[in-house]
Amino acid sequence: MEREPTTGRDNPTNGGSYGGDGATVRADEARERAVLAGAQEQMRSDAAPASTPRHESAGESGQHSFHARAEQGKEKAASSIERASEQIRSQAQRGPASAAGEKVAGTLDKTAEYLHEHETGEMLDDFRGYVKRHPLQAVAGAAIGGFLLARFLP
Repeated sequence: MEREPTTGRDNPTNGGSYGGDGATVRADEARERAVLAGAQEQMRSDAAPASTPRHESAGESGQHSFHARAEQGKEKAASSIERASEQIRSQAQRGPASAAGEKVAGTLDKTAEYLHEHETGEMLDDFRGYVKRHPLQAVAGAAIGGFLLARFLP
C-alpha cells in the first residue's frame, strides 16, 4: 500500500509537487494568480457603464445601476399595463359591461402614460407627497396591499 507524501518537496500543499520542483510550482501559481487578477479587472471594466467616470465611488455606481434597473422595470410595467388595457377594451366591446370596461381601460391608459412620462425619482416624490396629504388612506392602502400579498404569495 502506498503512503501519501506529507512533508517536503513531494507535498503539493506546502509548495512542492509530486516529483516536481517547488520553484516551478510556485511560479505556476504566481502566473495563475496574475491571470486571475487580470480577468477580474477585465470583468470590472466590462461591467462598468461606458458613461460612468472611472473615479466614481462604489456607492454612486450601485446607485446608478439601481436607477437604471428601476427605469427598465417601470417601462416594462407601463408596457404590460398598455397591453392589459387593450385586452380589456377588446373584451368590453363584445360584452354587456362595455362602459365599465372602457372606464377601466381608460384608467389603465392614464397609468401607463404617467409611467412613461415620469422618472422613478419624480414618482417617489409624488408618492411621498400623497402620503403626507392623505396619511389614513396611505395606511389603509398599505394594509390592504399587505393582506393581498400575504394572501396570494405562497
